Amino acid sequence: MTLDHLLPLMDLVPRPASSAVAELTSLDTLTLTLFLSFLSDTLHMVHQFSIAANRKPHVAKEACADWKPELQRVKCSRRWIVDGDWDAKCRNRSAANVCSEVLREFEEVCSGCEERLRAQAVVA
Repeated sequence: MTLDHLLPLMDLVPRPASSAVAELTSLDTLTLTLFLSFLSDTLHMVHQFSIAANRKPHVAKEACADWKPELQRVKCSRRWIVDGDWDAKCRNRSAANVCSEVLREFEEVCSGCEERLRAQAVVA
């Protein structure tokens, strides 16, 4: 076979259309864009989950810090109850004394306010 015989056969071999190559290139570009968009979304979601995960220990730490003084007051109250000596506590009426002292101071403040109001009323 010579070259003269092969050249006519070459014309029979189908050649890809230039539009097919352009479409494949476009498809490749779209696929790459889609993949990069998916990757970007995934990284963003991982970042959001990381932020949420970091926030939880801080919230728990703050809650523990808030609960610590309350737990100390509970322990102190239990110790006060367990210590007993209720007869003396009832005789002394410690709570009643404290309440009456607070009430007395409140009445003094109210009396002072009343006197100032009366003085303003006389002036006006």
